[in-house]
Amino acid sequence: MRIKSNRAVWLLPLLPLMLMLLAFALQCEEPNDIEPDNLITNPSFEIDSQPSLDGWTSPIDLAYYNIFKEDAPPEGGHWSIRLEPGWVPQEGFIETIITGINERGIFELSAWMKTVNPPWNGYISLVQIREGKVIHKKSGLFNDFNEWSVVSFNDTLTIDLTDTLNIKLSAGMAEVSVSAILFDLVSFKKIQ
Repeated sequence: MRIKSNRAVWLLPLLPLMLMLLAFALQCEEPNDIEPDNLITNPSFEIDSQPSLDGWTSPIDLAYYNIFKEDAPPEGGHWSIRLEPGWVPQEGFIETIITGINERGIFELSAWMKTVNPPWNGYISLVQIREGKVIHKKSGLFNDFNEWSVVSFNDTLTIDLTDTLNIKLSAGMAEVSVSAILFDLVSFKKIQ
């Protein structure tokens, strides 16, 4: 006669401890995890601690530029994006598009920014497009900070489901490339 043995029986007393550890691990966040209320899908320009432009586009081919910098603000993970002013008349910028939202309320757009010497100005902006026409735009200017600083603004919006929101990060334009701006932790969320 053969006796069946269940080797996993000894694990049963440890099951509550393992479940508690799993629940704790799920609550811990990596510095580059997406905020649940942030509508931007790649706010810190990295995925799994590797630099990434997923969700962001630019009119210029960024593959030729050294756009990632291993310098980030607090809670910003490892990487930020480095943008130089574009040559007149083209700005040096990247953008992301948000669609499929049907909301009314007060929204906040924010980003951490830092200049790379010498100081330079840049901005963040929000453009709302409905039926192919710009119906609203607003921007926040960044002035010569050599340390990481948050630039943000609030805006009251009525967003239709078919609207397109364009979030833009810009280092502006110049006739001579004189500096660069680092961007990280970009956030667009409803606050009221």
